[in-house]
Amino acid sequence: MFGDFSTENETLVLLERARNGDPVAREDLISGHRSFIAKCVVQAVPVRGEVTATDEYSVALIAFNEAVDRYDPARGASFHGFARQVIRRRLADHYRASRRHAAEVPHAEPPPEVPGRPEAEVAFAAEDAREEIMRLTALLADYGISFEDLVRETPKHKDSRRIAVGIARRIVEDPEMRASLERKKKLPFTTLIRTMVFNPKTLQRH
Repeated sequence: MFGDFSTENETLVLLERARNGDPVAREDLISGHRSFIAKCVVQAVPVRGEVTATDEYSVALIAFNEAVDRYDPARGASFHGFARQVIRRRLADHYRASRRHAAEVPHAEPPPEVPGRPEAEVAFAAEDAREEIMRLTALLADYGISFEDLVRETPKHKDSRRIAVGIARRIVEDPEMRASLERKKKLPFTTLIRTMVFNPKTLQRH
């Protein structure tokens, strides 16, 4: 039993619709396989606490979405077997990238304590928040994005949001893609499609 879909045939029907650009079918496919995805994570890597709250689960969601786009029934393998294999590979890639990133990032110094009364701490925090919003507004403007755009374009489905965040994280952790984004102010679609094997419609929608 894999989530809400107990047979390969039911899954293949949704697969066909999702690959033909039906976003509802894709979201139903992902939602119906949450327990399957979580089980793949638990079997592949040690996880503490709630599986669905981990970075590993986000990586597995992206990998499952990738499997939807890459699966070829003509090769004879079942979709679930293929998806499990893709998830394991991407989790392995994630751990290699995490170890490499941890080795490159120095330990940050703890923030200085704010002197004075609790009221002063609240005032400093509020001022920091205002400055942070102003900096973010200016940075987004460089990319032609407003806060209204973010609200309007943010995926409504929880799993879709986690996939979008995972894609963003992959870009940030890849020096080549990050440099391209900062230089051209555009997402490196060609590189993303090549390295993550995503359907272009999936990337554009998120």
